[in-house]
Amino acid sequence: MKTQFTKSANAVFRTAFLVATFLTLIIFISCSKDEDPPLPDTDEDGIVDEEDNCPLVSNPDQADSDGDGIGDVCEDDEDEDGIPDDQDNCPETANSDQLDSDEDGIGDVCDPVPTTVEQDKDHIQASLDATLDCIKTFESGLAIETVLTDFMGIVDGDTLHLEWIDTLTNRLPDVMPVSEKNGLDMDAFEGTYTFNPADTSWTKSGDQNGRIVLNFATSPDLNSNNAVLTIENYSDTEVSIGEEPIYLPTSVDVSLVVDGTEIITIDLNSVEYANNADFQIPIAIDLGVYVNPYSLSLVVDNISGTEFSLDLDFADDTDVCSTGIHAEVKLDGNDYQNLTEQSLLKATFALYSNDLSIQSTDGIAQILQLEDPTAAQINEFLNLEVLYQDFKIADIVLEDDEMDGIIVLLEYKDESSEDAANYYEDFIDELETLFTSYFGSDD
Repeated sequence: MKTQFTKSANAVFRTAFLVATFLTLIIFISCSKDEDPPLPDTDEDGIVDEEDNCPLVSNPDQADSDGDGIGDVCEDDEDEDGIPDDQDNCPETANSDQLDSDEDGIGDVCDPVPTTVEQDKDHIQASLDATLDCIKTFESGLAIETVLTDFMGIVDGDTLHLEWIDTLTNRLPDVMPVSEKNGLDMDAFEGTYTFNPADTSWTKSGDQNGRIVLNFATSPDLNSNNAVLTIENYSDTEVSIGEEPIYLPTSVDVSLVVDGTEIITIDLNSVEYANNADFQIPIAIDLGVYVNPYSLSLVVDNISGTEFSLDLDFADDTDVCSTGIHAEVKLDGNDYQNLTEQSLLKATFALYSNDLSIQSTDGIAQILQLEDPTAAQINEFLNLEVLYQDFKIADIVLEDDEMDGIIVLLEYKDESSEDAANYYEDFIDELETLFTSYFGSDD
């Protein structure tokens, strides 16, 4: 019995030991198994990227006031992919992964599809056609119709309403007070001035808290006033232009409303005039103009006494038509009164119209310092590129021609070239035809 019990006990103990060892191994393996790698949290705000409503900017509170799924700190995100526009490599098309396979700084989903030379030519022509359509829209707009047609009566270069305009302007001083103050005396002139079409006289009534308001008719054919011209927020300064000082505005707001519709507004926010010369040119300007249906913005920035930038933008109410220029210049000094070609150290510009643009990154200053430069000299210094939707499609080069002098060529990426006149001559002809009815033909 003892031997049998011992054998049975040994079998039990051995089985129990094997089970315990197996369980221990399972527990050990389970506890020592590598944990899954943590999910990425790029902005380190404690919220993993796939759950973060603004994965590149820290916002642990995940505040989303408008409930659009984009964190408040990321609201400047046009494509709503959770990446702020100033950090997004494709701000108008959602690409939260920001893939950029060719490392050109542009996301893969935004990389341009390569175009052929024929497509590039079509783009140039289409852009010029679109620009011409925009000019036609401006020419037929309310501002041109009101000012040139109704008010001035311009036909074929003649101003038919000139006598009536003289009557309007010459009779106005009859009711304006005399002021000994230089410049436009807003305190003295403020008030409402109303024109009487029947006897072509003006009357003044009331104060306008620093505003001048003129009520008048936009055409001599009207028997009642339909226009309101308002001048306000005016300030000026004494400026030397030649021998006699004059007063020029530093700020003013002007608006013209005709038949209840805004036709023209001028917002001159600020002007800075040079103060170190007898000829005090404006060296900084902030100007906005609305000429129905187009808006113009002109900003001249005085970066330093010798460096300036200029931005001129012209667009319609819908932003479908957009034209403008950006230019930068650097001078050798701030003696603006005695500027010469030699004073210009550097000049660059970018001219754009809708999707088409022409830009020069260097060489203008060097060319201006040459007397009667040849095409070869211009090509040596000047770097002119044609871009479509910000991608280069051609170079502009000049060539001497025995018959026509210097001609402008477009050189494409396949090394072929053509005369740029193929595009701009028709464009200029269309423009001339467009405005002939106003300004007459040039024989």
